[in-house]
Amino acid sequence: MEELYTELLTRNYLGTMLDPYFWREDVKDYEKATRLEYVGRKAEREGYGDVATMLYVKAIQYYEKAGWFGSALQLRRKILGHKNKRVKG
Repeated sequence: MEELYTELLTRNYLGTMLDPYFWREDVKDYEKATRLEYVGRKAEREGYGDVATMLYVKAIQYYEKAGWFGSALQLRRKILGHKNKRVKG
């Protein structure tokens, strides 16, 4: 676990969360959520799916806190593997 944490810190996945700007009170919740989602996508592209899921879950919490429920739902569907296809009725 320690090695994974060090690896992620060097790749700047967790560096985003440890950045002092990220925790300032004047930074909006949706800005934090979009940043976490971006870093999660980057982690997913490089093969760290479990880390991406962790970042996505945190981003969902920030989206809901900010009132952006559509973005939270879309990200939740991405985690669960939905294809987001419309069903014609």
